[in-house]
Amino acid sequence: MLDSRTESVSTLEPAILTQPLPARKPLAFGWRVLGAFGVGLLLAACFPPLRLPFLRPLAIAGLLALLEGATVREGVYIGLACGFAFFGASLFWLTGMFGVSAISL
Repeated sequence: MLDSRTESVSTLEPAILTQPLPARKPLAFGWRVLGAFGVGLLLAACFPPLRLPFLRPLAIAGLLALLEGATVREGVYIGLACGFAFFGASLFWLTGMFGVSAISL
């Protein structure tokens, strides 16, 4: 009786493993760059004055999801967009020291 159960399971396994996964439509490049700005702002929220460190894994996972299937050139632009948003939001304290001229920094 045990043998008949294992035979039925073993005959089902190849059928399950050979089914192709449904194809996902990749995100357009513009949406990826916009998402990268959002991820950068989410990373900046992990530091003072908001101090929400529990968002860090979510932001990193979001960035990795945006980079999935991207070419090297697209990955560079996505990373730059994330970095600009992160550093632009996390270096707010420079405006207190230098005023409007901190934008050039």
